[in-house]
Amino acid sequence: MPVIVENDANAAALGEQMIGVAKQVDNFVYLNASVGLGAGLIIGGKLYGGAGGFAGEVGHITLEPNGLLCNCGNRGCWETLVGLRPLFAECKKRQLKVLPHNCWP
Repeated sequence: MPVIVENDANAAALGEQMIGVAKQVDNFVYLNASVGLGAGLIIGGKLYGGAGGFAGEVGHITLEPNGLLCNCGNRGCWETLVGLRPLFAECKKRQLKVLPHNCWP
């Protein structure tokens, strides 16, 4: 049995291509916003990783050069603006309870 090990965005893109809404689509981008922000790129019917395998790491594109510090060490990455971490940070700031305390670091 063949096994593929991928990050969540790439695996989701492959799943959509194999059995989902993109079965008949040769070129598409699957955008995944969860803990981070990533994209699975299918080009010419194949998963595209780029020269170093990081083509879909769109969450680390700088949108605000003086923005919040990202986990990668840069400032203002797209990931600091969307996804679960910024959503939960905003909820905490507004004193909204979203999940039990043991569900999120």
